[in-house]
Amino acid sequence: KGREPRFYVTVFFSGNKWLHGNSSTSISFAKGGNGNKAHDYPKSGYLCNRFYDHTLNSGNGQWGNLTFPVFRLGEMYLNFIESVLECKKRNVALPAGYEELAMEKWADLRDRAGLTPITAVYPEAKGNWDELIELCRKERRVELAFENHRFWDVRRWKIAEIVDNKKVHKITVNADGTYSYPVFQNRVFDKAKHYLFPIPQSEIDKNRNLVQNPGWN
Repeated sequence: KGREPRFYVTVFFSGNKWLHGNSSTSISFAKGGNGNKAHDYPKSGYLCNRFYDHTLNSGNGQWGNLTFPVFRLGEMYLNFIESVLECKKRNVALPAGYEELAMEKWADLRDRAGLTPITAVYPEAKGNWDELIELCRKERRVELAFENHRFWDVRRWKIAEIVDNKKVHKITVNADGTYSYPVFQNRVFDKAKHYLFPIPQSEIDKNRNLVQNPGWN
């Protein structure tokens, strides 16, 4: 309860209602629940709640066409905001008004979700470029969830060995209605090798001057 609006648009969880046309069905992912009877139940306890037409009757197999955003205005705003903040942190000269414009676009992005400007929520962050950059990264994680950005973002920020190198917990609904959070996966990110993909052996065979990326020999 009480999470920001984008959470409820993005994440489907046990106890939520699945909308299908003019009807809705309360879903339970608890063992034996109506959302946990087949082999393809969500092992993490969550589902993606985006990218399908909730007005169609999915209960009768009507899903419509999948609309997946490749480029959208929100990403362009966030790219611009991040670029401005990184320049400010590094004392890179910017055209006049860029800082104000970045904050204006950030406010526009949040207003679309019914949220107040970031500097109103975190007034102490104004002018603190490190903190604003961290807040911008969190904004990207929420706004662009399930749009294939996070995988690349944590690699270009060089934080993957921290955020992608840990145990992942799922949510389990127990028979008595309580919740537990057992380990779902143990993810490993080796900073010595996983920031670069291996060069295919077929390409190395074509050009003996190629050197395999570190850790992939």
